[in-house]
Amino acid sequence: QSCQQCELRYTEHLIRWRRLELTRVDTKHEVLLAKLEMLIDYLNKVRAVWANQRGKILPEEREEHERETRILDLCLRSGIRQKRVRRVLREFEDVASTVVLQATSLSAPLPHEAKKRIDAVVNTCVFEQLEQESLEELQNLKSADCDGVIRTISTQLRERCKSEAEIVVNEVIQDLDLESDEEQPLEAVASERPTAPSAHQKEHTLWERIKEQVMQQIRILEPMVKAPTRRAYEFLINDFLFVRQGDEKLCSHRQRDSIFKQFCKVCMSQTFFYLITAATFQFVANMSVFSTVTVCATLLSLMAFPHPPPAFWKGLQIYNLSVIAIKMIYQLPNIPPPARSNTVSWQTILGLLKVCPQPDGVDQPQSWQEVGSLLEALWADLLVCALLFVHWHALRQSGHLGDPGYICEELLGDDRKVNNEDAAGNPVFVDMSGGAVHAAPPPAAGPAPGRKFAADAAAEEEH
Repeated sequence: QSCQQCELRYTEHLIRWRRLELTRVDTKHEVLLAKLEMLIDYLNKVRAVWANQRGKILPEEREEHERETRILDLCLRSGIRQKRVRRVLREFEDVASTVVLQATSLSAPLPHEAKKRIDAVVNTCVFEQLEQESLEELQNLKSADCDGVIRTISTQLRERCKSEAEIVVNEVIQDLDLESDEEQPLEAVASERPTAPSAHQKEHTLWERIKEQVMQQIRILEPMVKAPTRRAYEFLINDFLFVRQGDEKLCSHRQRDSIFKQFCKVCMSQTFFYLITAATFQFVANMSVFSTVTVCATLLSLMAFPHPPPAFWKGLQIYNLSVIAIKMIYQLPNIPPPARSNTVSWQTILGLLKVCPQPDGVDQPQSWQEVGSLLEALWADLLVCALLFVHWHALRQSGHLGDPGYICEELLGDDRKVNNEDAAGNPVFVDMSGGAVHAAPPPAAGPAPGRKFAADAAAEEEH
């Protein structure tokens, strides 16, 4: 029953993931069309200006065009619709504008370069916020809302946006102070020059400046380190293998884990990597047909969607156990080894090597068709079989041993729901007034319209 729940959870996750990806593709297609339409409209305005059919483009129109372009770029980058992007962008713009308004020393408006830097910071925070919201929707295992987690992430990103905007504003204020000092006459500067600070004050001021610069660099580098680390965790850790009963999200199991525990989960999740590595070692050690089949089948399993069927892994395990049995039977005394010659025997091509231990005190070199012990002949095959058992257990616990045909049918059923089609592929009409759902009536029985028209023409010719 637990394995069935894992398979059901994995199937629902695939349906949500596929639905999200298709929605992103559709959104990006719509955004590209909107960008093309907006570009054509703007070019028509420019052409009208050159033809003296209208006045010049006002700064308000240019700002509105730049803002719409900015929103569409965020939609195209994230795959999220405009309404959601506008909401998140408005929140972060309010944070940045609050920082600019609180700067009492800033008498003049921000320079164009400073505005572009603040806009870049806001765009980065908006994209990360949208990415986090999409990830929360994908990792949510229950129908309960996850606004609390999203709000926590938004708070962290707001603090980051505020701190980076303050850095930009402080740099602008320092530049303005330097320009004002250069414009003052030397007599005024000499009269207003304070007394020289002491050595202790200089050291304290230098230390405070270094500390502030270090903190600024930490604030800038922190998101650059956290984002790749989080993506590495999501890529390396198989959350379905460690999800517990009652968890609301896939990543709930690693919220309070230490670094060592997360490293152990990474090691436990990469069973397929261990299997493909062992199969490669088996091929390198034997260089035979038997080992070639194993490594090729393991690599080709990556082509199956959503995963290979359970019969594939059972067949591969049976195949490797059969190879080990054949190699052990080949060691029977009544089966002679191939004659020593310069040609390669068919037994060696298949991977059958005879165990011929050397007696003590004999330095005669062994043939390359012989091995010194049974372990030397079978260690790679035994390693592959052991890792196949481990990989099978990991797939079973994570729900990746479900029937791929059933999963594909569930995905097609979800597509029919989205496209308003019934199980037979017929379109479904929804009565919005009464809430009833009616299938399209089947076509009337009889000949096709073209054939009916031909039959009527033939009847008229007979008359």
